Amino acid sequence: MKKNRFGLFLFSAVLTLGLLNACENNENQNENENDADSLAIIPVEVAVTNRGDIAAYYSSTTTLEAEEEAIVVAKVRGLATKLLVEEGDFVKAGQVIAKLEDDQYKLETTRAKATLDRLYNDFQRKKDLF
Repeated sequence: MKKNRFGLFLFSAVLTLGLLNACENNENQNENENDADSLAIIPVEVAVTNRGDIAAYYSSTTTLEAEEEAIVVAKVRGLATKLLVEEGDFVKAGQVIAKLEDDQYKLETTRAKATLDRLYNDFQRKKDLF
């Protein structure tokens, strides 16, 4: 039994000394940290002041939605030769927004006028015969 008590006593002594040593090291570390905080080095840049304009820009992307929409329908079909407005421009009702290729329409107009003249001549001749 004496051997068990002596071993227990020796174990308790070693454990107590180890704990005291750990506490002492922890206090030394706290003191070293406090000294390091009080002596913190902060880098500083020195420059001469100047007067001038300041410009700041912000670049981003977004989706834009119009307040109002309108459906635009052409009265005739054809190829556009000239656009008179651009996307996003304000337009009024009845405003011309594009010029169409009109060669085909000029030919059809000439043909219709020739047909009208022929029918008018036929009418006049039948009127005279009547």
